[in-house]
Amino acid sequence: MNKFEKVVRALSKWLNYFAEAALVLMLALVVIDVVGTKVFRNPLPGGMELVAFLGVVVIGFAIAETQIMRGHIEVEVLVSRMPKMGQRVVASIIYPLSILLFGLLAWKSFDFGYSLQSSGEVSMTQRLPFYPLLYCITLSAAVVCLVLIVQYVNALTSRK
Repeated sequence: MNKFEKVVRALSKWLNYFAEAALVLMLALVVIDVVGTKVFRNPLPGGMELVAFLGVVVIGFAIAETQIMRGHIEVEVLVSRMPKMGQRVVASIIYPLSILLFGLLAWKSFDFGYSLQSSGEVSMTQRLPFYPLLYCITLSAAVVCLVLIVQYVNALTSRK
């Protein structure tokens, strides 16, 4: 399990690096658009559209690393006071449901992305295709599933 866990951590870290780069690019696009609008009276064409696309990348690719760091909101007040067996019972309910949720998200995102790719759907201003964003969501949801599987196994075997 250690090798699998290391691979999953590396995947989530790489996705997080892409999220960080997309966030910096978002900031640069907003600054360019504001300066272009206010100083040169010429906004960046499609700038906000690109920012919205990058927002999907930022949010989607940061989820797995956030889950590894336990950065999501968790209600642990009750569970942490339970005996180990009770904690394992709660984990055996919560983790499979979470894995199912992100598995469905990956599946339906891929399905929707494929339909957008087949239909040739593009954005209005820059005429950028939407389907790569859905494939990004598919990838990030699949990695979150892997993170949750690792955490589930660790919770059942009482490893941190």
